[in-house]
Amino acid sequence: MTIAIDKLRQIQDETAQLLHKLTEGAFVTGFTYSPEMPAMSMQYWEYELSIWENDETWHDLKCGCFTGSGRFKNSDLGIHTFFENNDHIMEEFARSIDEGQLYELIPLLQKNEELIDPGLVESGVGGAALNLYSYVFSDDEWLKNVCEEYILIIHLDEKDKSGLDIGCQQNERYRIKVPAEKGSMFISVPFDKIRCFEGHERVEGHRDEPYYEYQVALSFAGEDRLYVSKVAKMLRQRRIRVFYDEYEKATLWGKDIYVHLDEVYRKRARFCVLFLSESYKDKLWTNHERESAQARAFEENKEYILPVRLDDTEIPGIKPTIGYIHKDDVTIKELVNLVYKKIYGF
Repeated sequence: MTIAIDKLRQIQDETAQLLHKLTEGAFVTGFTYSPEMPAMSMQYWEYELSIWENDETWHDLKCGCFTGSGRFKNSDLGIHTFFENNDHIMEEFARSIDEGQLYELIPLLQKNEELIDPGLVESGVGGAALNLYSYVFSDDEWLKNVCEEYILIIHLDEKDKSGLDIGCQQNERYRIKVPAEKGSMFISVPFDKIRCFEGHERVEGHRDEPYYEYQVALSFAGEDRLYVSKVAKMLRQRRIRVFYDEYEKATLWGKDIYVHLDEVYRKRARFCVLFLSESYKDKLWTNHERESAQARAFEENKEYILPVRLDDTEIPGIKPTIGYIHKDDVTIKELVNLVYKKIYGF
């Protein structure tokens, strides 16, 4: 069934009227609704109602936009401010839905879905949803390309059509360092936008240090896997990017392991934790990992190797003057906390 043009226009007008009311009354931050996009340098958010009967029959209806004041106006068109504002908007909508401030959208979406074959709706082929996008008004095409983002989608709860659900459509943010006339500029942008910035370097942490694929790489003998696996699991729970072979099976599949491990332990980790033991001393692979880590430590001449002694075995190349942690002196949780503090500096 195809929805008539007159009916679509009626739906568009009804949606715009409701969004006008909700935008200026349902949020903590004060926003101003407008049926048209702004005509001056500023940031704005645009509503779009989507109704689809299948993958080929899709109706996208623009239903006005809104702007803010102060930093939300973003009249300087700051890129960092643009994405910070979008993060705030996402939180505002999520909070308003949780508090029931946007529940007037429910009958609207229900009414729109009633225009579609019930079987298509029930199977997920058809449906209706409200989308929110963010843009800037500018003559700079490069800036307009960077500052556009699909923020969220609001739809009826799939399990309970009497409730609303919200989906975040924002891409993961990367913090980057970009060369500028007066020193470097630091901004946080979606990962798919960093290609727009020539000479950028990804950084992280409160000190804006260089980004590494792995925040910590673990080097250990197979005989010590039971202990190390618990450490790796807890590091992951703390959202630390960890290189642990059990997590890398797909990545390692088909690779030259010797070359790949050298790359990881010498270039792709922020720190390397060596779990030293009698078994570690005698293994070819652990010696290869240790030598790669030592090469990195020598080249940079700064802290990189973090030794954890599982027993008192002396390991070639690991000087007794290097500070270490002994397994018997800390719990696994305490060890993970120490790694966390080492990475983040607090």
